[in-house]
Amino acid sequence: MPGLHVQQHLSISLLPGEYRLYANQRLLDPRGGSSTDDSDHDGVVDTEDLCPNTMEGTSVNSTGCPVFRLPENNFSLEATGESCAGIGNGQLVITANESHDYVATINGINHYFSTSITLSNLAPGTYDCCIGVSDEDYEQCFRFEIEAGSSLAGKTRLSAGHMTIDIESGTPPFTIAVNGVQKKSTNLQNMDIDVQQGDLVEVRSSKTCEGVLSSTVGPLREIVAYPNPTSGLIHLEIPSEETEVVVQIFTSQGVLVQSRVVKIVQGKISLHIENLPKSLYLAHLLAKETYFLQIIKN
Repeated sequence: MPGLHVQQHLSISLLPGEYRLYANQRLLDPRGGSSTDDSDHDGVVDTEDLCPNTMEGTSVNSTGCPVFRLPENNFSLEATGESCAGIGNGQLVITANESHDYVATINGINHYFSTSITLSNLAPGTYDCCIGVSDEDYEQCFRFEIEAGSSLAGKTRLSAGHMTIDIESGTPPFTIAVNGVQKKSTNLQNMDIDVQQGDLVEVRSSKTCEGVLSSTVGPLREIVAYPNPTSGLIHLEIPSEETEVVVQIFTSQGVLVQSRVVKIVQGKISLHIENLPKSLYLAHLLAKETYFLQIIKN
């Protein structure tokens, strides 16, 4: 080519479809046209476009080649917590709408899949999961949580002739057995059961791995009330180390007629029921333990 000086023995590296011309003066596009032509209308001039004839409307990078994209809702993640405390059997299911060669990275470990994958034996905690596509400049990240499993836990309160059980954690339904014999099954977290001194009460949840809540009934402590029947003033000796007690008085039909906090002095309290009609009443005393007794007003 007249007027051009071409350097001999020049070593260069080219990408597939890439070409370079070296000259000591400005050249026109070898495919014809000017240096500002954009034949495929992708925003990259022909002289710099490594991917000519890109379909119109396609997103491209600085070299005119398509940018790999996926819909924002292409992935769905479903996390399941561990079934019981300390087992570490949490699970994550990843599902993709489009099939590609995916790699999901969690805690620095790569997991490969095309449409779905199930990751098991995950300990409780918060995780970051980043999903890429092999041989593509693409990554989408998510955060998910594996919830810790629970153990069966609760408290028992003993009063004359029965035990109150308050479940704090565990999976219903709950079964209650006394001395190895099942007495009740319920979804409630608060329950009462008749007991006697020496009984072994065991509560189990629907999951064996959550353990057993057990309690042995010790000596039943009773409230001493006098005089009973009473014309208005009644004294109660309470086997409790508490300094005060909530007293609730109900009619025989279950209607609350009196409720107040009473100070315990030397293990005793006094109740005034002069204003109540003559009848049979049930008193609930709520302290560290719950006590019940009948009061007769004459």
